[in-house]
Amino acid sequence: MKPFSEKPSESGTLLLATVAAITLLIPRFESTRSVSLLFLSALLSVGLPWSIWWFLRGDQSPKNKLIKFAPAIIAGWVLWPTLTELVARAVGLGEAPEILMLTTLQNAGLITAAYSHWRRCQQVACLISSFMTLYVLIICSQPVVFVLAGLFGVMMLWWLMARYWERVSNTYASHRSDRCLPVRSSVLASVAGGLLLLAVLFGTTGGATYVLGGFMPTSGGNSDSNDLARSGVGDGDAMVAAQEDASSFGPVESDLFLESEMPSLYDMMNETYGEPPKPPKKRERAKGLPQGNMKITHQRTAKTERSGKELSTIRRMVARKHLDLKDRKAPALLHVVGRVPLHLAIERYDTFNGRDWEHSNEKLNHSNLSLRMREDKPWVQVQPAANFAIPGGLETHGVKIINLKTKRVPSPPQITAVHIDKIDLVDFYGWSTDGVVEMPQRDLIPQLTVLYTQSSKVNLNCLRELDFTKNLPVHRKFREDQRKSRAAIASATVKRHLAIPPQSQKAATLAAEWTASVPRGWQQVEAIISHLRSDFAHDPLATAPEATDDVVNHFLNAGCGPDYLFATTAAVMLRSQGYPTRLVTGFYADPKNYDRAGGQTIVLPEDVHVWVEVGVGGSKWVAVEPTPGYEPPPEVLTWKQQFAQLAAALTGWLKANVFLLMSGGFVLLGIWYTRFTWLDWGLISLIRLWRWGHPIHRIRATLYMLEYRSWLAGLPRPSTVTVRQWYLDRSQGLPEESKNQLSFFINILERALYAPATLKTADRDQTAHACRNAIQHLRTPQLRSWAQQGDLQR
Repeated sequence: MKPFSEKPSESGTLLLATVAAITLLIPRFESTRSVSLLFLSALLSVGLPWSIWWFLRGDQSPKNKLIKFAPAIIAGWVLWPTLTELVARAVGLGEAPEILMLTTLQNAGLITAAYSHWRRCQQVACLISSFMTLYVLIICSQPVVFVLAGLFGVMMLWWLMARYWERVSNTYASHRSDRCLPVRSSVLASVAGGLLLLAVLFGTTGGATYVLGGFMPTSGGNSDSNDLARSGVGDGDAMVAAQEDASSFGPVESDLFLESEMPSLYDMMNETYGEPPKPPKKRERAKGLPQGNMKITHQRTAKTERSGKELSTIRRMVARKHLDLKDRKAPALLHVVGRVPLHLAIERYDTFNGRDWEHSNEKLNHSNLSLRMREDKPWVQVQPAANFAIPGGLETHGVKIINLKTKRVPSPPQITAVHIDKIDLVDFYGWSTDGVVEMPQRDLIPQLTVLYTQSSKVNLNCLRELDFTKNLPVHRKFREDQRKSRAAIASATVKRHLAIPPQSQKAATLAAEWTASVPRGWQQVEAIISHLRSDFAHDPLATAPEATDDVVNHFLNAGCGPDYLFATTAAVMLRSQGYPTRLVTGFYADPKNYDRAGGQTIVLPEDVHVWVEVGVGGSKWVAVEPTPGYEPPPEVLTWKQQFAQLAAALTGWLKANVFLLMSGGFVLLGIWYTRFTWLDWGLISLIRLWRWGHPIHRIRATLYMLEYRSWLAGLPRPSTVTVRQWYLDRSQGLPEESKNQLSFFINILERALYAPATLKTADRDQTAHACRNAIQHLRTPQLRSWAQQGDLQR
């Protein structure tokens, strides 16, 4: 290979390859299963080529081992992603096939760019980097990719201009010719052969089978698949018809259902918490399906749905099998797309007798449903967002029904609207008697249905600043003709959500103690919830005995219990202080179950959960989380609140770490006082890195160090004074031997600066001795003393 130019430090090609590698990092990040491993791999992929380029800058002779073994190094680095992929897949990691191919190209572009002093490597690296950046633009639509691609384009234009002017400025012998665009017969033959092959494939019958099938498992068109695939044909919510397998995430319009007994929430409550002493036995009639639309399958869920009119807090706890996240097909109930953690309500209860929760089926005040079109999609407004006077904005979640038997919509707190593709009928939805959005005309929501919910986020600062209970309806008697009015319904609702069992006086007394010094309003709610989360332990096995008639008193004495006892205790204690509450059962979308490859959170049967909602007026209910180990529903903070929260946290941290801060301050003071000493030590350590390099590099590094020492000492060398004159004048106060050694160093320095060809690698020991003496005799304290004595005027 012929050298491209005489300049050994050309780095533009490697910079281009590095930008292309960073661009590829974006789609890799979207599908990776280990972020730390991804960044470690990326640093290694970029770091090794840069290290090779660094060591090749001054020594490109054939004797250099990096030059001698260049073909083996390039081949090994190109094959490195494939070898590491085999190991990664053996431990359950790995990347999609197309990402592996791009990573191989990335390494090829980087390693050839490291040898960019060879013209052919420079051209190959440039071509590979351009192709890789273009391909990433096709497979990834993240805005940062377009920014990086634009940067790559600008750098590529600059690189081409530099190469052009470099080629023009070079002088060539008359007998030598260089083709800027080499066209070889082999290249023409390969292109012609490829076009001929494509023509044959497209022109023959069934050619689409070969072309559309693709060469990667994610291309689609055949039966091949890959667990590590990023996507495939029909990746989305409503594109695949699920005509072969109902578990393949088909759309709402799919007519394929599973003949299985899916678990209901009631079944999973029993499986998770144990059977109540006397479970109700009810069976709901199944809806018939045409024989052609039925597919016989076998699943592990084998329980029937029950109405769940009551929730017993007395359970016979049994050991349950842990469900692995990897086993997605059978245990997955829901897939949630959007922010997590998220509480999804299925049922609500308003009446408690000390042992059991029930919903009274009394009518609640709800807004009339209405249809709204948003971006040409039908959204059914179940409750106006304006109904929630608590500011915070709106957020959207996607929920895929997988194996959950219910006709109720898994609803986030403060739900305002629901959307299912192509369903624009308002009467398709309705409110259940306990206040959950449902599909009243259906027995259950079909499997694989994808629905979207919109809900209001909350900012609770307005509730903390006032007593919202003053605006709650006061219970009073109504005439017979007024009992169905909205005022009467609201009054009865508040009364029902404030009732506590007569045996729960201990809980009321304890709640009064916890809130005695707290202003009335939401701050008291937070005080009770905070005490429960900090003073009690979550233990799913610590169930209440069957003989007890007050599970709240048992929980307070035991100091631990499952989540439904935490929620029950919180509801009773809040009611005792005049805050309407209701118990909610549903699911907790745990961030630990987030599937990065699929971009969704998997909800399993073990994610069944119980929490509490507090009524703050009208139809506004705010969810609270009393059980430790579960993250509370997030609150949206204004920038002022975020700043105040950050300032409070910082102040608290400073108070808690006073001793540590004082110790750190003394350490920093000592470092500053001795800064010249450790800076000298650091610079000397860096110079020692050039011990095995070319003598010129070490000489220049020593000069840089002496110049930096002079600057630190306040005695910088003027640009009009030569190195010999400046440092020999400074050495007048040194012993004769030191002056001679310094003069010897300056002689070698001038040879390196003005006649580098006279210095050979064999002079390494002599050069090292001269550099070591110069560093030893011109230390920073000596230079500082000269500066303090007014040596500059000497």
